Amino acid sequence: MDKNLKLAIADDNLLHLKVIELMARKSGLFELIFVCHDGKELVQLLDSSTRLPDVCILDLHMPQMDGIKTANLLRQKYPHIKLFGHSASESVEEKKRFLDSGVNYIFSKHAPMKMLKCIYHYTK
Repeated sequence: MDKNLKLAIADDNLLHLKVIELMARKSGLFELIFVCHDGKELVQLLDSSTRLPDVCILDLHMPQMDGIKTANLLRQKYPHIKLFGHSASESVEEKKRFLDSGVNYIFSKHAPMKMLKCIYHYTK
């Protein structure tokens, strides 16, 4: 297996997306496969690609296809991809639904580097 995890990110917040992208690149732990603005875009890219990520980070709240719908679909179509959520939401009910959809863990949006390190060590 490669040293670097192949990573896809879906987040509609451009600032969060760019921060995670930059930190993932600088960490040397990840190879970015896809950087998407919502779940629908991610699913379309996965469906048309021969190269799939090891891990997807999904934002909970996104337009067109939110993290819960995306995770449910990815669990069915790509069960080998490990899914992680991230959100600024404090809602226990939303987080429970997100976990029930198939994400392994939900990280706070306030600590992206910690999230990336945890995902790397959890997955390796």
